[in-house]
This record gives sequence, structure tokens and C-alpha cells, in this order.
Amino acid sequence: MLTVRAAVGLVAIFAIVVLVENASWVMRSTVNKGKRDNSDEIDRLLQLLRHKARGELSSSATKRSVAGTGTPTPAKKSIKPPLPPPISPKPKKLPPPRPIRNNTYSAINENTKIGYTRSIDLSRDIERIAQGWDINIKISDNPKQATCSSPPGMNEYQEGKKMLHAHKKKKKHEFTPIDLANNIRSLHEEGVLEFHEVEGSSIPSTVNDVPILDTHNGKFSIFKSWGDRKLWKNLHWIEDPEQRHHEKKLPNAIPEQPPLWVAIAYNGWTNQGNVFTCDYALTTGACLWEMSNYKKPKKKFTKILALCDSWCRGYFHFAHEHLPRVAVVHQALLDDPDIMITVPTNRDFIVSYFHDVLGIDKKRLIGTTTAAADVLYYPQPQPCGSMWTHGLMLLRKIVFNRHSILGSNDPNTFLVVLAERAGGQDGKSRNPTNYQSVKQRLAEAQYPTARKVVFESSLNKTILEQIKVFYKADMVIGPHGANLANIMWMRSGTSVIEFMSYKYGNLCYYVCAQRVGLDFRFVMQPSDKGGAYSVDFDEIKRHIDDSILRSEGMPALEFT
Repeated sequence: MLTVRAAVGLVAIFAIVVLVENASWVMRSTVNKGKRDNSDEIDRLLQLLRHKARGELSSSATKRSVAGTGTPTPAKKSIKPPLPPPISPKPKKLPPPRPIRNNTYSAINENTKIGYTRSIDLSRDIERIAQGWDINIKISDNPKQATCSSPPGMNEYQEGKKMLHAHKKKKKHEFTPIDLANNIRSLHEEGVLEFHEVEGSSIPSTVNDVPILDTHNGKFSIFKSWGDRKLWKNLHWIEDPEQRHHEKKLPNAIPEQPPLWVAIAYNGWTNQGNVFTCDYALTTGACLWEMSNYKKPKKKFTKILALCDSWCRGYFHFAHEHLPRVAVVHQALLDDPDIMITVPTNRDFIVSYFHDVLGIDKKRLIGTTTAAADVLYYPQPQPCGSMWTHGLMLLRKIVFNRHSILGSNDPNTFLVVLAERAGGQDGKSRNPTNYQSVKQRLAEAQYPTARKVVFESSLNKTILEQIKVFYKADMVIGPHGANLANIMWMRSGTSVIEFMSYKYGNLCYYVCAQRVGLDFRFVMQPSDKGGAYSVDFDEIKRHIDDSILRSEGMPALEFT
């Protein structure tokens, strides 16, 4: 048994160890709250304290009675441990390299050199060049035959053969738009599918113009972080190009766009716009982030255009993410009535787009469920909530030429289209609570122009009538939502005012406006996307006045 003195000694030593560990925790907690300038020295001192405590423990005069004799056990001599070597300072984590920029929006970082072109200038050039684009799609006379009766499971494709489209942040198993095009081109070189692209249609990196915001009231600033929605958190612009810090924080910087292309697969299946064969799987892209599991097909067709997923039921997602994909295969659809199209058949606007606008028989629309086909057309997928510039411009060329829309606007009229939502009374369907009174005051106001200022609603019009009225519009005004989707048909150089939630912060219409070359303007509101808010008549009036002055070459108002 331990003697009283030995027990007291052990208790004292235990207390020292506890005190040292508590001191360590307190000191570390304090250091973590500061800048950790002296962290290396503190760590060394703490180690010395621990070694000292262990040394005292080994030198304790603990005496144990030898069994049967009562003779105390002699105390062991303490052996002081050697001092620990000094701790080398930890390497500091360097911040990411800051791009070097100049007024031409060129950027240099450690990996690549990125040259930026203003997207509004580029969009006008692309629309002009697209008039001469042509693509000749050929089908192989001796396609590769299927080696399986049904496609493998989603996890059974070989590495690199399940081709998912990267979205906001590239994951390990996903492909960037450039890599996706290159990988599918390699399948063409292997002889397993056809790959056709429009020569000279790739688009360099671009930078969008910063939206115009009337900040005379001092309520909002797009040069500060805004938006609490996870996808857009800390979204902001930097006013001076040389002060931009990193590419990921630039909502107005767009990476290089691949050339316009279409692939043709043989003896495969499609589900939700994805294309499956025995050897590879191709994503539908857009907002369908993962491929759906294969289901037994209900029907087999000779030829299919694999186009839509379930998101196509929404007007915006169909018009912006999938409709432009039709442009590259439109002539093939007109030439070959055997090509069926996978789109939802229970949406009137989809039927109208194909039948009334593009001249495709609605009997060729077959839904988005699983189907098998000998030949599957797979046009270039697009990003979620966005569109490729060249696909949009080719689509505009097709629609404007088919319906003689170019030049149909009246130069003696400044047309303001009110992009209204069905059921949109005051405070309903994302409308401001004072919408009707502001609308009435705008119609009665005086404007700085000799032209007649006309206001027209976008409601109660067919799809083709909507396309025509948005083309004629000099300005479009409306809350965030699919009611603004038709700005894709506006003339380059015209203006858009969006009532934007400062909290929600979804920039899909800003991106579209930059693709077309529109003058984009924000009227910020502090509520959620569907919350109650009001708008300032004077603020909207200033935007209209400024747009009129700019369109007539007059000095613009002061905006930031």
C-alpha cells in the first residue's frame, strides 16, 4: 500500500499535470483568437512544461512496502529528459495569385492567359457572323452495332465514358464545356459516333457590362456583397477591373465557349434528354445535375432528337436551356420527318414553339420518357440557367428569317413592353404592391423625346406574337421571373429593367441580356423573390429617360 506521503506526492503531481494541460488549452485558445505571431514560441514553452512535469513524476519519493518485510522501496533517481529541438516555423499559406489586369480586360494568372472582350460588342458581331453559318449533318452508312440489349447501370460505365456537364463548380467526375466537346470528338475519332461542328464558332472569354443601378437613394450597391441564397452568396461586382481579385467572384466574367456542335449516336436509348449506349453516356446538361437511371423503353423509333428533361415544363428553362440547342439541327428536322423529338407534350408553349415558330409537326413530339432509337441526335448541352451565345444567335437567325421579323420596329416610337405575369395585380405574383399606380403614372408622364412613348403589356399574346413584340421593344420592364425570358428576342442595344430581390440575387436574365447585347438595369427591392415590396416611380422614370437619351445619342443621366 502507498504511504500517506506517497499519496500526497501523487496528488500534487497529478494537479501539476492538470494545470499544465489547462494552461495549454487557455494559451492555445487565446492564440487562436489573435494573429498567432508568437505561436511557435508558445508551443515550445508548453512542451518544456510537459517534460518538466514528467520529470517530477519520475523523481517522486514514492515508497512502497516490500511484501512481507515492511522495507520501503528505494526511490528511483530522476532522469531529466533532453530539451526538445526548437520547432521550425510553419509555412504560411499564401493567398491565391491576384490577376494582373488592364483596361482591355486582359488577365494573367499562374495557369493561363485570359483575354476578355466586352460581351455586348461581341454579341453584335456574332449575330452578324451567324447569318453565314451552316452545318451539314451526315449519318453513317455503317454505324457501330450495339453490343448489349440494355445500357449499363450508371456506376458501371468505364472512367471517362459517363460524361456529365460541369455546372457552377466542376466536380471530379464532370467535364467542362471545352473538355466535353473534346471527349465527344475523341469518340468520333474512334468511330463510335458522328461529330459535327460549326467552323469558327468558338467564342473567347468575355466580360459583361456592369448593370446600371440608380443609387441616388443610397439603399443598395452592387459593389458590395449581396444575396443570401446559397448559390449566389457574396455576389458582387468590382467597379475597377484592376481591383478584381479572383475569377470565381466575377459574375460578369464568362469563360471561353466551345464551338457549336452536334453528335449522332447509334443503337442507343434516351431518357430525360440523356443519351445512353453500351459504351458511353451523354448528359442532357442544363439544370439536370445527374443522369436518371435507365428504365425499360416503352417504344423504339428510327431517329430521335434527345432534347428535354423534366425542367422543360417551365418556360424559362425550356426557352433558354434547351430551345437554342434545336438551332443546330433545325434544317435536319425540316429535311427528315422521321426524326422524333423528346419534349414534354403537355405544355402548349412547347407545342407552339415547334409547330408555329419552327415549322415542325407537333405529332413528332414524343415526351421525355425512355425510348430506344437506331439514330440519336445529341446537340451541344448548355449550362444551368444560361445559354451559349452562338446557339442563341443561330436560333434568332432562323426565327427572324422565317417570320420576316428583322426591321419590323417603328423608329418613330419608343416602345416600352411591360413583362407582366398572369394574375399579377398589386402585390401578387411578384408584382410590387403599388404596381398599378406606378404603371398609370408612367403612361401619363412626359419624356425627353419627340418620339411617341408607348406602353404595351406582354400578356394575352401567342408565342409568335410575344417574339415579335419583344423584338420591337425599346425597353422591357418587369419583376424577376419567366415573364422576362423573352428578352432573348430583343434587339441589341435596347434596355431591360428587372425588379431584383436583393436577397435572392438570381442573375439568369442579366446573363441573357449580355448574350444579346442589351443595356441591363436593376431596380433593387429588399424582400425575397416572392415577398411584398414597392417600387419608386421616380427611379423607374429616370431609367426610362436615361435609356431614351442614350438611344438618341444624347448625354446620359448620372448613374452608378
